[in-house]
Amino acid sequence: MEIKQRIKEEKKDNIYPIKRNTDRPVNTTLDSESEKDKRRFLLSFQMATELGFMIVIPLLAGTLLGIYLDQRLGTKPIFILVGVAVGIAVSVVSIVRIMGSLIDS
Repeated sequence: MEIKQRIKEEKKDNIYPIKRNTDRPVNTTLDSESEKDKRRFLLSFQMATELGFMIVIPLLAGTLLGIYLDQRLGTKPIFILVGVAVGIAVSVVSIVRIMGSLIDS
């Protein structure tokens, strides 16, 4: 009950923050430009993150699989090198595909 009375008193005293003047026209070009910049930034961030994962995950998977196979079969550096090479190849192919689709569009 007290809270409702206090809110009514604050409304009477006009303690609330200043309201936006609605008589003045809003600059939509500035808003749309900032929205475009924000969208460009988010798309760039998304692409950079995606490319990072396209490089790291195949390399990590190839290396770990190579380490596992070398320990299992007793051949020290052979499968690690093969795993890294396959990881690099998979990374390059996936990046070329993504960049090709970006260039075409």
